[in-house]
Amino acid sequence: SRLIDMEVDNEPQKTEEAPQENTEQPKDPENSNAEDSPPVEDNAQGRAQKLNIPPEVLLQLMDMGFSELMCQKALLRGGQTVELAVAWIGEHSEDADIDEPLTEAESKPKKPLTEEEKKAKVAELQEKMKQRREQEKEHLAKVERDSERRRVEQGKEMQKIKEERRAREMREAEEEHRKKKAEEAR
Repeated sequence: SRLIDMEVDNEPQKTEEAPQENTEQPKDPENSNAEDSPPVEDNAQGRAQKLNIPPEVLLQLMDMGFSELMCQKALLRGGQTVELAVAWIGEHSEDADIDEPLTEAESKPKKPLTEEEKKAKVAELQEKMKQRREQEKEHLAKVERDSERRRVEQGKEMQKIKEERRAREMREAEEEHRKKKAEEAR
C-alpha cells in the first residue's frame, strides 16, 4: 500500500490509500503472451472441439470440480455423456497415470468415418463378436467335458471306495463268524 500526505487543518497527516482492485482477468498459461486472453471456458471448448468431444459436456464436468485433463480422458475413454464420464472418473480417479497428458494418438482429432468405413467397421465388429461367441462356446464345451470327466472319475472313485468297504465288512463278518464257531467248538 502507498502512503500519501494529506493536509487537514494545516497539519500534514499520512493515511493509507485503499489498494486498487485488479480488474485484469488471469491469463491462461497456454496463451501467456496474448494481451486479451479469452476465458478458460473458451479455451476448453476449443480444445474439446479439437478432440472431437462435446464441449458442453466437458464444461459440465469441469463445473463439477474435475480437472480439464481428467474430463478429457473420461470423455475420450469412458463415453461422451456426463453419466459415462463420471462413471469412468469414479473407476479411474486413483490410476497412477490419471494426471499424465493425453497420448499423441488421443490428442489428435478423429475424423468422422465415411459410410464405407462405417460398414467395414460394423462388419469387423460383427466378425469379432462371432469369433468371441465361438470361443466362448468352445470354452463352455471344454469346461463341460472337464466337469463330466471329473464327475465320472469321482463316481468311479466312490464306487471303488464302496467296494473296498463292502469287502472289508465281509472279511470282518467272516472273521467274526469263525471266532464264534471256534468258541462254540470249545
